[in-house]
Amino acid sequence: MLKWFWRYLASGEELWARVIKSVYGDLEWGEDGQCRLRMRGGMTGWWSKIVDKGRGGENDRWFSENISRELGNGLGIRFWDEVWTGNRPLKFLFPRLFALSSDQQGLVGEFGNWAGEEWNWEFRWRRDLREREIEMVNNLLLVISSLAPCAGKKDGWKWKAAKDGVFSAKSAYEAISKEKGEMASKHHEGLAQVWEAPTPHKATVVAWRSLRNRLATCDNLVRRNVPIQVEEKWCNACVGHEETVEHLFIHCPKTDQVWDYIQQWLNIKTAKPQGLSQHFLSFTHGGKGKKIRNFLKALWVGTIWLLWSSRNESRFEGKEWDPQKLVLEIKGRIWSWNKTFQMVEVNVPFSLWCSREYTLPFL
Repeated sequence: MLKWFWRYLASGEELWARVIKSVYGDLEWGEDGQCRLRMRGGMTGWWSKIVDKGRGGENDRWFSENISRELGNGLGIRFWDEVWTGNRPLKFLFPRLFALSSDQQGLVGEFGNWAGEEWNWEFRWRRDLREREIEMVNNLLLVISSLAPCAGKKDGWKWKAAKDGVFSAKSAYEAISKEKGEMASKHHEGLAQVWEAPTPHKATVVAWRSLRNRLATCDNLVRRNVPIQVEEKWCNACVGHEETVEHLFIHCPKTDQVWDYIQQWLNIKTAKPQGLSQHFLSFTHGGKGKKIRNFLKALWVGTIWLLWSSRNESRFEGKEWDPQKLVLEIKGRIWSWNKTFQMVEVNVPFSLWCSREYTLPFL
């Protein structure tokens, strides 16, 4: 089935592909950066099964994550709608600029021209841009400045799981085996260990649900067909990205500040994995001895719980999202939990414990 999906992508403007496109619909890119086939009513038979695979459901998301556009002359790739640079369509990375664009359906090759051997990007807007919007354009240029259309070469598709960029059943089998094996192992390990954290049950449940991607984040609400406004899909802390579990708890700039403060407090530095299970395991693996590892697990669970609480207070009560204030609250909770569960020995007053200058001596 997936071989036919790849053939449909790679066939471009061949007659059979154009017939299918006219009957069943074209491709679309989701807010999560995944490429899917549109589902039209009345679709039956073998093509409906291919569409099911190509839509990147929970079990087939790996396929859409392994395909990407390959920029040629830019006359077959929509500038705002498709993923041709980075991991998400530019209309979701820069929603305000997309709303102001006069060329929302424009192709990449139409957004500039050649001056000798140099490509210059050009944009057309519905009105004059304000100062903040000009800054957004500069950020957009930083994202696309390393790319330029290649005259005389057609746009194409790349299969990232193979060195030659071409889909094969063997490379697909190896990709899905590796992906599901690694993710399942780390995911199940994280789910098991989170219950070892000496924390109140309500906090552990939130952390466990976050690891299972079962919290009511905006992307999950959309997936469950819960009606929400377009502007409500964005992260309430940075207002620049769609709210997902990974973004909310790892990648949001304000969340990143919280983890930075905590790592300074612990006097450690860990890498920032893409997935939440990997983040949990990376954060907690460095403790020497069971008590210190349990303390790190409790700290991770408490941070996730209070990040979720702060998110809800900001979204539903209009409270300001303040990373420094949140870190103080996290330190206070851990102080209280440590007294209850006796994880590590603490011989400093609470005021020093909460000080930015103080680092924990037992790690």
